[in-house]
Amino acid sequence: MVTRAKAQAFALSNKIEQYGGIAIEVPLIAFQPPKNAEPIYQAIEHIHNFKWIVFTSANGIDYFFESLKESNRSTSSLSSLKVAVVGAKTEERLMAYGIKADLIPKEFVAESLLESLLEHVNSETPVLIPRGNLAREIIPNGLRKKGIPVTELDVYETVLAGEAKHTLIGLLQGNDLDVITFTSPSTVDHFVQVLEGTNWRNEINMIQIACIGPITAQAVEKNGLTPDIVAKEYTIHGLLQAIAETV
Repeated sequence: MVTRAKAQAFALSNKIEQYGGIAIEVPLIAFQPPKNAEPIYQAIEHIHNFKWIVFTSANGIDYFFESLKESNRSTSSLSSLKVAVVGAKTEERLMAYGIKADLIPKEFVAESLLESLLEHVNSETPVLIPRGNLAREIIPNGLRKKGIPVTELDVYETVLAGEAKHTLIGLLQGNDLDVITFTSPSTVDHFVQVLEGTNWRNEINMIQIACIGPITAQAVEKNGLTPDIVAKEYTIHGLLQAIAETV
C-alpha cells in the first residue's frame, strides 16, 4: 500500500510495479497553500536580507517557487543566497528550477543537514527555511542555539485525507495487503488518526510496515507499531530495495 499524497504516489507505485509488486494507492495526506500567504510574500520581498535558504522537502521547493512566481520574481532573485537541501531527491527537484545546491548532507535527514550547516553559518548569516506546517524543528532550533538568525516560513500545509477511511478499513479486513509503506511521519500519524475508533490493530498483525528512514520508523514506534523494514538509503529507491530484500 502506498500512503503518499495523490500527486506524489506515482513515483513509488511505478517502482513497486517495476519490481513485480502490486501497488494499491490510499493517499493519507494532502497538501495545500497556507491560508495566510502574506508572510511568504514579505519574505520574498526581503529575500536579499538572507544569506542561506534551506529546503527540507520537494514540496517546500515547489510551493516556494510558485510563490516566487506569483510575486513576479525570477529565480535570479536567489542568486546571492547559498542553498542547502536535505537529500538527493530534494536536490533533484531544486535543479528542475535551474538552481544547484551548495550544500547536501551525507545522510538525508535533518540532523545531518543541521550538522553540515553549522560548518558554514554564523550569527551574521541569516537563514530562511521554507517548509510545511508540520516540519520538524530540529534545524531551526539547532541553529538558534548557536545564535544564528532563522526565519521559518510555512509555504504549504499538510492536511488529513479523511476520505481514505472506508478504503483502508476494507483493505485491512480483506487481508489484501502484504506491506504498508510510510514515507513520512505525517503519513504514519494520519494512518492512525483515520482508523481511530476501529479495531485496526487486530487486522495489521500479518502486514509488514516499511519505512523510508529512521525518522519515519520512530513515528511508527511512537504509535505503538513495529517498523519491520527500514531503508538504509532514505529515498524511494532505497525503500523499494529494502522491501525487495525482505519480502
